[in-house]
Amino acid sequence: MIHKPRIDDIKSIGYYLGKIIIGLGLTMLLPIFLGLACKEINPTLDFLIGIEIALIFGFLLQKLCFTEKDLNWMQGMIVVSLSWLVAMVLGAIPLYLSGHWKSFLDTCFDSMSGFATTGLTLVQDLDHLSYAHNLWRHLIMFIGGQGIVIVALAFSIKGLSGAFKM
Repeated sequence: MIHKPRIDDIKSIGYYLGKIIIGLGLTMLLPIFLGLACKEINPTLDFLIGIEIALIFGFLLQKLCFTEKDLNWMQGMIVVSLSWLVAMVLGAIPLYLSGHWKSFLDTCFDSMSGFATTGLTLVQDLDHLSYAHNLWRHLIMFIGGQGIVIVALAFSIKGLSGAFKM
């Protein structure tokens, strides 16, 4: 049976997806700090643009979809699915801006392979990749290994354990 989503379902999904996007954006602070420490101006700007897009999108989702309701099981599954897609796109933005990939699709592939911890890459001229971008490539693999969505849901959702009770 296919469940027809109500407006409350969409608001809950959007609100918690916004929380995850903000968390992903805040992880971009680490490459920014490394870029500043290594005096890499252009990579730092790449990550500033990426964090700006993530925070604007995340705060906008949280503001438009604000709710105090907890997620149920079905909403949680949708948040997990959408989180992987959104993390792929947002994680690819700083990589694409570096100019070491041929297309945005290549950076999306690189980003998704990082979050899925396969480690496959399509980077061009890896030897000249900045420290900040290289840290980001490794950081997204670490985040993927920890289970980006599971960790985010565990800390941001109060009553998820009650949603799995039969």
